[in-house]
Amino acid sequence: MRAIRRVSRGVVMGSRSDRSGCRPGASAFSLLEVLVVVAIVAALIAVLLPALAGAMRAEARVRCLANLHQIGLAFRLYADDHDGLPPDQEALDTWDVLLTDYLAEDRFFLCPSDDSGLDEMFGNSYAWRDDYTVDEPGASLANRSLLTLSRTDLVLVFDAEAGWHGEGSVNAATVDAAAKSWDAEAFLENLNRPIE
Repeated sequence: MRAIRRVSRGVVMGSRSDRSGCRPGASAFSLLEVLVVVAIVAALIAVLLPALAGAMRAEARVRCLANLHQIGLAFRLYADDHDGLPPDQEALDTWDVLLTDYLAEDRFFLCPSDDSGLDEMFGNSYAWRDDYTVDEPGASLANRSLLTLSRTDLVLVFDAEAGWHGEGSVNAATVDAAAKSWDAEAFLENLNRPIE
């Protein structure tokens, strides 16, 4: 009989503590504590968002440089198959169409930082040297063998617009398919440099 009373008292006592929603001796968070935690989380987010945005810009720049490197290699492969010559400006197809067979995917023609919509309008975010050197025939690669040029540091393919990867910056690949970010002034000097 005593055992039954003890069990029933335990059940009754347990049910009382269950009704309050807390364990005996436990307390709930105060409103002040909750507000402090929310303020700390908000401060962490405010500190981390700019760093995250910077990391995303850096990642886009690296992907763009990888694209340009692949396009530079495609120019070299095209030249290998065409007596060393780059795509002809007078061809019916544009240079990017002529290089498509030498690239694994069309995505290489799309810069992740192209915010001008060039990729949507033309399917290509990049330009190549002869798109801009028409008025400077000495700087053009037309009818010149890419495989025998003495200057392989000449800009070959690049961002169609400067500034996608930072103010005054242009991503470009050279004739030897090396890709890097250029200062806009050095880039223009290279683009207009006569080819010996």
